[in-house]
Amino acid sequence: METLLTAVVPAFALIAIGYGAARLKILGPAIFPALNNFVYYLAMPALLIASLASVPAGEIINWNFIAAFSIGIAVTWLATGLVGRLLFHDNLAGSAMRGATMAISGFRSR
Repeated sequence: METLLTAVVPAFALIAIGYGAARLKILGPAIFPALNNFVYYLAMPALLIASLASVPAGEIINWNFIAAFSIGIAVTWLATGLVGRLLFHDNLAGSAMRGATMAISGFRSR
């Protein structure tokens, strides 16, 4: 339980501080895109690398998860591409893009 609290409490504390700063208008609206870019492109990758640096590779690489994830993406891509071809009469490029959009829609796109 202590491990859960030490991981969750700081994250929610930062969220609460950010909410309070926005609510009290301490920071201007221009700070939010800059802060979002800092967290997304710099802080989170650094945290991920620092967290994974001390873990043995055997604990990180889970082949069952990688296979299930890859098969799920491939099935979604193919099924959506076929639906695009048959239902919407897309050309090959259009159906491939429709499939790719559905398969990776959970990732952030720019």
